[in-house]
Amino acid sequence: DRRHHTETDYALMADAKFCVDADTEIMTRRGWLRYDQVRVGDETLGLREDGAVFWSIVDGVHVFPGDHEVVRWKWRRHDSVTTPDHRWLVERTSSQVTCAWTTTDQIQTNDALICGRELSEYPEQKYSDALVELVAWYWTEGCLHPHGAVSIAQSPTANPENWASIQAALISCFGYAKAHGDGRAFYVGTNEARADVIKQHAPGKEKALSLDFVLSLTKAQLQLLIDISVRADGHSRPQRGRSGRSVRVYQKNRDSLDVLQIACQLLGRQSSLTHQSNGWCLHIFERSRVIPHTVARGRGEPEFYRGVVWCPTTATSTWLARRNGQVYFTGNTERKSFSFSAKVMGQYV
Repeated sequence: DRRHHTETDYALMADAKFCVDADTEIMTRRGWLRYDQVRVGDETLGLREDGAVFWSIVDGVHVFPGDHEVVRWKWRRHDSVTTPDHRWLVERTSSQVTCAWTTTDQIQTNDALICGRELSEYPEQKYSDALVELVAWYWTEGCLHPHGAVSIAQSPTANPENWASIQAALISCFGYAKAHGDGRAFYVGTNEARADVIKQHAPGKEKALSLDFVLSLTKAQLQLLIDISVRADGHSRPQRGRSGRSVRVYQKNRDSLDVLQIACQLLGRQSSLTHQSNGWCLHIFERSRVIPHTVARGRGEPEFYRGVVWCPTTATSTWLARRNGQVYFTGNTERKSFSFSAKVMGQYV
């Protein structure tokens, strides 16, 4: 049981192969976690060799403090620091598209890093679509009143479609829709705990979007949550000189965008989270893979790195990683590799 482990409680491998740096996070059912936060028993998204994506249990966390040779890849929509022999399950295009294993120092020009794939199985419906829509409007455009009531702001003249959509969702959930104040917001009071129905999924003054709520949504409801969030706090427009659309959501509070990014990944949508002068921006892309530009520049030259490199082990030998807001599937330590306790290892140093 490593639920309360320290760095010396981690398993260490015979040598530090197939690792990422300490700034690389893992996506789990508890959110985005660093190497010293993830636990054995956590679940991450795992990519199988047939391209299917399932929740995969973390059965080991391997940590190597010290001096290491690493390769840094950084370009638009990707950021990674890995050991040269770190493993990747890539999408390889020849006569047909297949998944194949490669390493950082062996990546080829026809290899694409996979950044998003739809889940193979989604939960059964737990909440109504109307409630999902109201939660989306509330965390983006809502307000928590001191006495516990909530309101959702929207202009009936500037955005009549949004106004009508919120009104219909409120009627579906509560049987009525009450305008508030100057008529540019809807009001949900505390009678019969109606406000609680909404705010429990985006609690507190910050209206932080609940990860448990997001994880319980169906595929269609995840898309609904994202679509409403974009309508409220973002924009969608054609990409200049490219096919597809550019979708962005803006917030001052990062926590909810961390959760919305997980919603995107559950749908197989590649995303990146960046800091801006006035807050945070979640970019959502239609494409879900990246061609490593470093291949054309010699795969990237190894550099010296002092600190922790680490890797989890999972049944699929893959996991969903994030570094500086950029998300991608990557490989891990081979599960059959020899490992032993750091405390035991100290006896031989």
